[in-house]
Amino acid sequence: MGTINPNTLNYLRDRKCGLTLDALAEKSMVNRSTISRIERGKITRPSQNTIERLSKALGCNAEKLASPIEAEDRDEGGIPTRRRSAPGIKMSNAAQNALELVSWRYGVLPEEILDFAPLLFDIAAAESLIERRARLNALKERRSAVDELSQEFPHLSDRLFNLATDADEIEWLEDQSIRSLDIKGEKIAEAGFDPEPGFGEMGHYNPFMLFLRARAQQIADKVPQWRGEVSDWDYSGPDYVICENEAAACANDDQEIVDGIINGRAKLTGLPTSLLGEDRVAERLGWFREQIEAEKARFREQFPALANLSFDLPDDAGREGGE
Repeated sequence: MGTINPNTLNYLRDRKCGLTLDALAEKSMVNRSTISRIERGKITRPSQNTIERLSKALGCNAEKLASPIEAEDRDEGGIPTRRRSAPGIKMSNAAQNALELVSWRYGVLPEEILDFAPLLFDIAAAESLIERRARLNALKERRSAVDELSQEFPHLSDRLFNLATDADEIEWLEDQSIRSLDIKGEKIAEAGFDPEPGFGEMGHYNPFMLFLRARAQQIADKVPQWRGEVSDWDYSGPDYVICENEAAACANDDQEIVDGIINGRAKLTGLPTSLLGEDRVAERLGWFREQIEAEKARFREQFPALANLSFDLPDDAGREGGE
């Protein structure tokens, strides 16, 4: 009795052939629930008849179905032949596009990236708190040295004492923020120490985004082809830019369309599969332009006071999420 690699079956069905479970079930005459269970690893040794039917329907042999996804299947001219459907969770359009672009860059399924997302976020959040703790400890050590030196300036002692009192409160707030896993620094802003008073969020000074911004710069310094930009995390969600090279490949280096993809004004998950080929560049670019113009029209309809102004859409205009 043969085997089927569940990841390979999922890849060939969804991304290679663009088939839903129902479509493959109809084409192969294999029960839909059987296909689903094979892809989820619940059935490890299907019948030979099932293997043959699925192989024929997917245009491959049984050996390919049993093997891991081959490298040449992952990268075909920089643009995959099939995207996954939109995730079953609410995400901004920009985040959905970022998910697709990262998938293209590293040749892994979007589902696999989402599977790792909680782990990677938890690691990054913990590392940001560890770094903040180290900096707070360094501040305390330096303050202790200043306290000792202040004894040599009795004519300034009152002024130094006042500064120390403010520093005590700031140190205590930072300590409490770290202890409560407050990665965004909201407790500090609520206490009135927001670097941008009146903004309502830590914005550009959000400690977690500061941490990610520094890490992104470190990667960019070491990996020339890697480009990324981390901005803020405000009411509209995290603001970052990654995978511009992949977006440029899809948009044939048209900067307006690249910006539209990065900012979520044209959803990659909605791009028709038939437009992915290198011989359909003009049609693909036309489709992107239609989506971007439709998003601009939607934005102006939502904000009629701006309808007669000539301006670029704000970066979060395409952040309205989809199911």
